[in-house]
Amino acid sequence: MQNRSILSQELTTYQSEKARLLAESNGKFVLVKGTDIIGVYVSQDDALQEGYRRFGNTEFLVKQITALEEFSNFSRAIA
Repeated sequence: MQNRSILSQELTTYQSEKARLLAESNGKFVLVKGTDIIGVYVSQDDALQEGYRRFGNTEFLVKQITALEEFSNFSRAIA
């Protein structure tokens, strides 16, 4: 089995769709699971809620669609 970082597939998917996402939805938030763009949302909270609703407490990516990348790591407690 190949050792890969968590969310590497989701980040690859985002990067492959980034130009289209920027053109259509700059500033919004994208929800990505594996190789699928699940949806684009106005707020980060909306994207996170949909991710937890659809996938539960598993890995998925919520990222703001911007030309300039900002990196931050955080975790959110799930009730």
